[in-house]
Formats: sequence, C-alpha cells, structure tokens
Amino acid sequence: MRNSTLPKKWEQQGWIDLGSDVGWEDYGGMWGKKAPHEPGAWYVLRFTNMEDAAGERGAKEMGIRYECSIFRVNPDELPEEKKRSVLKSFSAPESWTSEAWQAALIYGLVSDGCAAPLSEHSAWNYPTRVRAEAKREADEIMNDYNRRQILLDRPVNAIGTTAREFGQGDVLAGLRRYEKDGTAPVDPKKDLMLRMETAPIKRVKQRALSGECIAVQIWGTAQCAECMYKDTAKCGGPKIRQTGENEKGVKIGRNGL
Repeated sequence: MRNSTLPKKWEQQGWIDLGSDVGWEDYGGMWGKKAPHEPGAWYVLRFTNMEDAAGERGAKEMGIRYECSIFRVNPDELPEEKKRSVLKSFSAPESWTSEAWQAALIYGLVSDGCAAPLSEHSAWNYPTRVRAEAKREADEIMNDYNRRQILLDRPVNAIGTTAREFGQGDVLAGLRRYEKDGTAPVDPKKDLMLRMETAPIKRVKQRALSGECIAVQIWGTAQCAECMYKDTAKCGGPKIRQTGENEKGVKIGRNGL
C-alpha cells in the first residue's frame, strides 16, 4: 500500500517530502524540488494549519485556517557555519544518504528563516487545493526568470529587507540600508530598531513594559537627550520623564529598568 504525503505525479516531477506528518492537513508539512534552471537552489512549499499553530481563536481572527507558503533557498548562498549549525540540530542515523542530509539541510534552513519568501496561498477550507495552488505557482516561478527576479528583489518586511536578502540570511539588510541613506524619510520605528541593534544586551521582563517609548523604558531617560522626537507629538516618553515611572507604575531611572 502506497503511503505518501505527495501525489505520485508530483514525485515524478521531482518534488520530494522534506519532513511532513502523514496527516499534513492537520499538523503541517514541507516539500521541495530542485530548481531546474538555478544550480544549488530549491523551491519549497511549507503548509501550516493555523488552528494548530495559532489556536482556533487566532485562526478565526486572521480568517485563515490553511496556509501554504512558497520559498526559494540556496545553501550555496549561505555561510558554511550557518549550514553546520542547522545540521547539528538533527539526530540522524548513520544510514542516512547524502540525499537525506541535503533534504534535512533544506528543511532546517527554511525553518530557521534562511529562505526567500516568494508567495503564499491561504483559505479557510480545502487544504489539498491550497497546497496544489501553491505548487502550481512555484513551478511557474521556477520557469519565469523575470517574475522570479521581481519577487526576490521586493521588500518583505517593515524595515525594507528584500526576499533575496532573507534567502542569504541577512534579515537586517533593510535596516542598514536605511541607516546609510541620508535622504530617506525619517522612520521612528527604524530609528528605534537601530538604537536597540547597536546597544549592549540587556534583559528586561516584558510584563514590566507599557506601550510608551520602549527605548526610554529599557535604557532610561538618558536616551532622551539626543532623541529627535523629544517634546514633539511623536515623543513616547514625556510622562516617564515627568513622573519617573511608566503607565504600569514601574520605576524608570536614568539607566532604565
């Protein structure tokens, strides 16, 4: 009896199971195919049951029960150290073949965020249809150079990092680009992230934080001295400077929590 998470036709086209539960519709799955025109590259479908991942309430709030995302991943574009660290997380038997190790690497890189997000399909019903639509689009992208370049070069997060940069493991590329571009419009969120990125590590309890200026709460009122938003409508910490504590009543000193 054939027991596979993929239709036989897909397997004949080169798609393989990278690590999926037999009940992938309920618990998720991941499948991949080597790119026919890009040496080293793989295209991956990652199916998620949002009720399993985010709970029934979360799925209803998003209006999505089933989601299948398309990724491009190329291990050749990543540092050897990164690939070694991913493979260390697998407890593999000695009988594993080189193909099994490669599949494990692709699965691990996608799970670790070192993959370029290209597209996604979602719906409330019909998980098999959602996966089939994603597979069809992935095949189209593999064979359409111009569309692939457009998808890889588009920003995929709030700080402007592109899908291509995600695939290279450089999630903060957009933030560094903003920092270097002296003509870019001022973005308070990016400015805050830059401060936090360059600051030394400091551990704080999330429950102690309010919705006010995060930088002031963590690093203290000394941060206000050079802040361009001090005493403006965008300032998030005037009450903290006046009272010495945040809205939750937690003391905020000159050096923060």
